[in-house]
Amino acid sequence: MSVRQQGLVGGPARVITDKAVFGFDPETKRMKLEAIHPTSTLEDVLSNMSFTPIVPNSLQVTAPPTAEQLRLIREEIDPQRLYAGA
Repeated sequence: MSVRQQGLVGGPARVITDKAVFGFDPETKRMKLEAIHPTSTLEDVLSNMSFTPIVPNSLQVTAPPTAEQLRLIREEIDPQRLYAGA
């Protein structure tokens, strides 16, 4: 039975990294840069990729995490600091 026959259609809608947020162009399905994190630059994002995504003329910058979001990450999601670090 194919994936489509099982009702599993689509694919990832977003890719979130420690540098940026990516989506996908609905027509071409190419990865598209949607926003960069405040600690990154466009040059930093692109220099860490092995291909060039679609880059819009105007880029958004993600909002930094709130105190509550940081607490949840540090205490609930990653208490051993395996990913988030110190």
